[in-house]
Amino acid sequence: MTTTGGLRVRGCVFFFLIVFCARAYADDLVGRIDSLEPQGKRLRAIITPLMLDPPRQTQRLRLSLPSKNNTHLRPGDTVAMIAKIYPPYPPLVPGGFDWQRWLYEKNISHIGYSMGRVQRLSEDISNLSRWQRLRTQIERARYDVTQRWIHAAPDPETGAFAAALFTGMRGAISASLVESMRVAGLTHLLSISGLHMSLVAGLVYLTFRYALALFVFRFPVKAVAAALAWVFSLIYLAFSGADIPTQRSFIMISLVLLAVITHRQPFSLWTVFVAACVVLMMDHQALSNPGFQMSFMAVISLIVYYQRHRPMFEAESTRLRTIGLYFYGLFISTFWVNITTAPIVAWHFYRFNLYGPLANMVAIPLSSFFLMPLIILAALATPFGLEGPFLWLFSLGSQPLFDLTYAIESWPAANILLGAYDQWAFFCFVLAAFLFLFLRGWRQLFGLLPVGLGLLLMSLTVRADMLISHDGRHLVMIHPKSLTIYTRRPSDFIFEKWADYWGVPMDQVTVVKLLEKDPPADLCANNLCLIPYKPRHVAAMPLSASALAAGCARSDIDLLITPYTAPEACRAKTIVDRASLAKTGAQLIWFAPYRVLTDYDVRGPQPWNAFEKQPKNQPMASSP
Repeated sequence: MTTTGGLRVRGCVFFFLIVFCARAYADDLVGRIDSLEPQGKRLRAIITPLMLDPPRQTQRLRLSLPSKNNTHLRPGDTVAMIAKIYPPYPPLVPGGFDWQRWLYEKNISHIGYSMGRVQRLSEDISNLSRWQRLRTQIERARYDVTQRWIHAAPDPETGAFAAALFTGMRGAISASLVESMRVAGLTHLLSISGLHMSLVAGLVYLTFRYALALFVFRFPVKAVAAALAWVFSLIYLAFSGADIPTQRSFIMISLVLLAVITHRQPFSLWTVFVAACVVLMMDHQALSNPGFQMSFMAVISLIVYYQRHRPMFEAESTRLRTIGLYFYGLFISTFWVNITTAPIVAWHFYRFNLYGPLANMVAIPLSSFFLMPLIILAALATPFGLEGPFLWLFSLGSQPLFDLTYAIESWPAANILLGAYDQWAFFCFVLAAFLFLFLRGWRQLFGLLPVGLGLLLMSLTVRADMLISHDGRHLVMIHPKSLTIYTRRPSDFIFEKWADYWGVPMDQVTVVKLLEKDPPADLCANNLCLIPYKPRHVAAMPLSASALAAGCARSDIDLLITPYTAPEACRAKTIVDRASLAKTGAQLIWFAPYRVLTDYDVRGPQPWNAFEKQPKNQPMASSP
């Protein structure tokens, strides 16, 4: 391919999410950038391939590009590069987060990274359809605003935070701040949803209502203000990226504004029902999305709470009592939301935050009365290049919020790790949350029955004793309160996910590095590492081809684990190699009684995975 003949530059930059994939390809790639997002010192691009050499069937690609020398790129550009692309890796644990499916739903078939500089061939988008041109222009505006705000703010962190509240691009926010906000129960501030959309619509509605009331007489002021608020909400939806929680929020805001125009009750569970139907009609797989589940559960909790205590909030009162009611309602409603969404948070993220209601007592008023109005003003000032002063004021308000999140992270029991738990227990806890919401008085005690049943199911769950990773490079020994990981390719990211899955703090994770150049002497001899995993049973992890041959020649090895293909004459009792892992994915093993659960057992053959067809209940390995 002549367009990229001069671009073959040797690269050594590895993207942490893809270095564990099984197969890699070096390609000459020509493609169109669909979206672009800053992510630390790199850029994350979604690319539609136009030409690949060697040719191969793909859908869209999600690639990591170096930001250095690539700041000229924009969505819609046609680019050429040398890229390494990979099929997405399967779940790290059978039944864990399915990244292949998540990307498949976004029409992404491969991930990877560019090697060297990316050459822009064209920025013309006139050959696209009208709808594609509109989407590309919106993506360009989102990316340009994000980059401008990051550089215009007093420091990149506050600029990235401000951009995340407007464009929805959160990649530039540091991992430490994201983790702190997760521990503090403030992650919802980073995800544009009901809070942000209602603040934008409410601020615009009140501004136009009172402004028009000053100058216009005998005019439907409320209806016009509501219509203008809807227009601003639609623009905000487009700029935010239109994730599932944002879609839900926009639909409900539209219904609320329509109720204002028609003089109807704006807050009703019917608005939730309509929003859910619309979102599921657009994407029926959204039901399993954690954003969908948490967003709808939270808004149901708020509506039920408001309807139950509506007379208290609508009664006439003094200004001081009104302020007191605001903070009381803020705390109680946040407490309700935390209780009802706790099963969903624990199920998807294996943890629970204890100080969420207290943190939101500060964060929500700060966002409502200071940060979001500045975001709106900065957005309106950006076309004129005047966003700087508003972002400076924004940094003054966001810094106390950052300090609060970092402080909460250091509080005792701030981050309660629960680990993965039984699916039926999850259903019991969700049922308990609904009973807590819709029953009153002593009848709410009925919610304790499914809670008790869920806790019983959790206590009866027997944890696995061993995990073999999907690529055969890691062996995890699972203890009651700790993990021991034997690895041929260390990765803090992967290890943290495993620790979260089993509810183990990272300081209780022991990593044993089985490196070919420096193997541990107490386990390895001649690059053949022998790991005892139960009385009189040994697992072998060969680090080289010669060590693999030596291990296969021995009959005293109960379990041989290798990322390569073992010879047919291998004498090990149980062999887990590239061929078997291609059919099973990651494997969980219980010793007493012996049982194997593979990724294939959980997912089966799907369009987004590459498993070969096998009988449903065929055992993957015999007992060692």
